[in-house]
Amino acid sequence: MRRGGLAFSSLVLLAVSLRALAFLQLHLPPPAPRPQPRPPGPAPAVRPVPRPTPVPEPTPDTYAPHVAALGRFQETESPWAFTVTYGFIDHNGREQSVTCDVSKSEHDFEVDHYGYDEGEMNRQIDRLLAQEAARELHARGIENTVKIDFREGGSYEAKPHYPPGLSAEELTRQAAEVKGFYAWLDTDFDKRQQKIEQKLYADRGIRLKGQTLYPDYAALATKASRPLADCFRALDRAASGDSERRRLGLFLAFLQEIPYVVPPDLWHGRQTLGLFVPTEVLVGRHGDCDSKSVTFAALWRNFDTPVILVSLPRHMLVGVAVPPGPGEHFVQVGNRYFVLCEVAGPGKLHPGYEAIPDRFEYILIEPLSKRL
Repeated sequence: MRRGGLAFSSLVLLAVSLRALAFLQLHLPPPAPRPQPRPPGPAPAVRPVPRPTPVPEPTPDTYAPHVAALGRFQETESPWAFTVTYGFIDHNGREQSVTCDVSKSEHDFEVDHYGYDEGEMNRQIDRLLAQEAARELHARGIENTVKIDFREGGSYEAKPHYPPGLSAEELTRQAAEVKGFYAWLDTDFDKRQQKIEQKLYADRGIRLKGQTLYPDYAALATKASRPLADCFRALDRAASGDSERRRLGLFLAFLQEIPYVVPPDLWHGRQTLGLFVPTEVLVGRHGDCDSKSVTFAALWRNFDTPVILVSLPRHMLVGVAVPPGPGEHFVQVGNRYFVLCEVAGPGKLHPGYEAIPDRFEYILIEPLSKRL
């Protein structure tokens, strides 16, 4: 009886389940349509996501756009030297400190042998001109016949006075020689006077061109390289391991931070044409555009490379033979490029910042291995 009852119940349950399934199938929502394959054609364009433009890193040779000034200075004096310490910021923004010695004897020699006393110079010129005239009169045999007087300022007066008792033949000869002497005064004498004056002024660091006097910048820079050798070595040590351009930025900043001071025309009783000699620029810590430019050239030529002094009306810059960077101003002399450097200060303009007119004059400062 139990087995038969269980079978009946199972059949009833199966029937009910089949009905429920049929009912559910009738009332279920229709199946979603299957996705159809995309017809063949070009793929849609993919728009790239914009990325920020990378800012290039500055190269080690790139100068900082603006650098401050430190302006530190200390000087001590011994019986034989001035010891100077300069603290400054170079054109890569690095704080620097250099200490060097300037020999007292070499500094005194530079100061004492530059510039001139006008009265003393005229007396020397007249004395040497009188010697030239005396030699010419003696060579013509009329030293007792012609008397020549030189006046301060370069003027002179020559008068013949024939001794009594001369024979007619001797008088004729002397008259011809006197005439020849006057012709010599009108032609060769002026040339000899110019050579005498040029030599005397050159000995005092001055250049005579026509009737105008200038500081002999090339000679002054050349002579000062040795007295400034210790300061050059100190700056070179500070730039140890630097490229040539970074080294230039260090040397330039050093000079730019020296206070700008216009030298007096009369200094130590001598005419200076407004120039401090290079040792005075470092020991006295002052200088103007041409004083600092000559000092820079005296230091830099110890690298045995040429430098030019760019002369403009009432101003002077330096041109240094290093490869110019992008956007830097330079001038070409021969097959060399010289980056322009504003040494005067007080602005800290980096190398190549300053431009100049197309027409300019320059003075070449030869490397250390060459002599003027």
